[in-house]
Amino acid sequence: TPAFLVLGGPSLNQINFDQVVDSEILTMGVNNTWGVFTPDLWTCVDPPKKFLYSGWMNPQIMKFIPRRLKQHPLRWKPTENDWIETGIKAGYAPNTYLFDRNTNFNHQGFLTEDTVNWGQTGKKKCSIGIHSARSVMFAALKILYILGIRRVYLLGCDFQMSDSKKYAFDQHRGAGAIKGNNRSYGIMKQRLEALKPHFEEYDFSVYNCNPASGLKVFPHKDLDEVLHVETVQKKKDYDTKGWYEAEPEN
Repeated sequence: TPAFLVLGGPSLNQINFDQVVDSEILTMGVNNTWGVFTPDLWTCVDPPKKFLYSGWMNPQIMKFIPRRLKQHPLRWKPTENDWIETGIKAGYAPNTYLFDRNTNFNHQGFLTEDTVNWGQTGKKKCSIGIHSARSVMFAALKILYILGIRRVYLLGCDFQMSDSKKYAFDQHRGAGAIKGNNRSYGIMKQRLEALKPHFEEYDFSVYNCNPASGLKVFPHKDLDEVLHVETVQKKKDYDTKGWYEAEPEN
């Protein structure tokens, strides 16, 4: 079963999302990518007040958030300079579900452990000997696996940030933040490389649809090819006749 994982790189703005919607392939967004495209599923790991209120209030989006963020308030931005605390807590937004997370990256048990990992915290080293660096991308991959997805196609996966190219959505990033993001990308590449054998063991395939991406760990798949192949492979039932009978008629 396939899904698109919609990440926040500027290349996201080059995608014709009408084709993605028409394909009926499941989509999962992260953070404020739902300001660019409305996904079927969505997740975050940072404080909920960072993300668009309109997304939180959209009941058509199934949202997955860390349990510890359940009571965090949401805010609304009605004008350019106004911020309003809504009084609504993230865990009570429509169609929202909770998960337990961890910050002890283990490349050999990532898919099978009981909680959802999103990287490593502090100075403690992970299973491949690197400390720090966390990302919502790791949580999203694990959630998709739990939901039965076995082929993930990355959209907006750029893995490189500069002063002129930050996110697909409007967001300021200073020089220090840009440097920090690029450092995190370097660590994430190493962890994703370590995860590849683990993913293969559990028949979990990841492909990158951005040919110019800084992430070369996963093979590239052209988006048009993905849309064609995955649509052709869909198995649809012939009709509804006979399904309510005890035994199908030959």
